[in-house]
Amino acid sequence: MESVDRNALALQLELDTAEAESQAQTVTQKVDAWRRVTLADAFTPRPEVAPVVAGILQRQSISIWYGAPGVQKSLLIADLCQCVISGTHWLRGADRSGGFEVMRTSAAWLDLDNGAVRTLKRFEAIARGHGFDEHAARQLEPLHIWPLPLPLPSGKDTALMLELGDYCKRERIALLVIDNLQRISAGLDEKTNEMDSVM
Repeated sequence: MESVDRNALALQLELDTAEAESQAQTVTQKVDAWRRVTLADAFTPRPEVAPVVAGILQRQSISIWYGAPGVQKSLLIADLCQCVISGTHWLRGADRSGGFEVMRTSAAWLDLDNGAVRTLKRFEAIARGHGFDEHAARQLEPLHIWPLPLPLPSGKDTALMLELGDYCKRERIALLVIDNLQRISAGLDEKTNEMDSVM
């Protein structure tokens, strides 16, 4: 009986050791895959990060736009998208002067809130408000719209978010809008640390 127990313990120890070595190898592979920089890299000249909206929004950044329900946050940001794809100053005055300079580039809208009919109606109205008809709209930079993709994507789905990032790089999209934070966060409370995984 004692020899059986010793054999069982030896086997369990061997299995535990193999599992620990496997986990250590996995961790090593992960660390080796990380992008490593050094202090010398800090002294290497880097290109300036271009603003998407001068003084407000830069490329390679995350921005969360807050406001009370019903204050038309989505319309404001949709108007920003229209200005970006057309290269039109954003929030110009009634005489079409002033406003914020924008980078003319492709944009994308991940609609998790309104659906195709309402979203497309809004974008058509905004384009017409800026003086673009159907023909003129075809001359603008692309605006990629995904209306209510099902199942709704989750910001916690790292693989999906990385693929979305890769898509934006391939299509040269400098502005990605996700409307809205509540739906991309898979029901998490915005005031908790759980939101870190979404962000």
